[in-house]
Amino acid sequence: MRGVGVSLPIYSGGYTAFLQLPQPRLKAIFADLTHYQLGSQAPTAYGRLPVLLRSVDLVIMDAHPLREHTEDEVYWRKSSRLLISQLVLGLQSLRVGGNAILTLSRPENPMTARLIYLFDQISSNVVLHKPTNIWAQRGSFYLVAFGVGQGDDSREILQHALECFRKLWDELMFGGEEEQGRGLFATDYDFIVSVDEIVDIYVDRLGDLGRGVWETQIEGLTRRLVKNNVAV
Repeated sequence: MRGVGVSLPIYSGGYTAFLQLPQPRLKAIFADLTHYQLGSQAPTAYGRLPVLLRSVDLVIMDAHPLREHTEDEVYWRKSSRLLISQLVLGLQSLRVGGNAILTLSRPENPMTARLIYLFDQISSNVVLHKPTNIWAQRGSFYLVAFGVGQGDDSREILQHALECFRKLWDELMFGGEEEQGRGLFATDYDFIVSVDEIVDIYVDRLGDLGRGVWETQIEGLTRRLVKNNVAV
């Protein structure tokens, strides 16, 4: 098995690697994901994607923004850019029929629900999983997608989504009133499915997928309340 990972450099606030590097089968690329050329409007200073990030069997999209900014708008913009950068980089690097893992939060959130819907459309199977040892009391969970892009319909939906995500990346990086970028708006995911359609045609499926996530969080919160001597 071989692997390649992209992580923010330590001097920029990134984490130290748990693995002893270098490894003969593992390569770590320390870079800012949002500074690759992932759209059509990136300046020439933005880096080209490494050749290693092509036709991989598994992509893990688990990057999250640093909480170094106290301004909600700044954190919102950085979170939005990182999420869409991961989606573009991960989906375009994945081979047909490969598997993907994406960290998300709160299945009931309209933005999250539409990403779940997308992966449900482009994958042979989707599972939502919440680890009990780290996220039991929080809204975070993993979306695990198997067989991404198998079948003509799935590939067509995937390619359309990738095109839209790249255009959205341009807007998040260089759009806005001052062309300095912006955060995600609710309407940005309308190319996937509208919120009304989620309610009309997908809410039962979403409930089935998210039930385990919600149950795990309820159990975690209950344990916390009991530990703190709060009556439940």
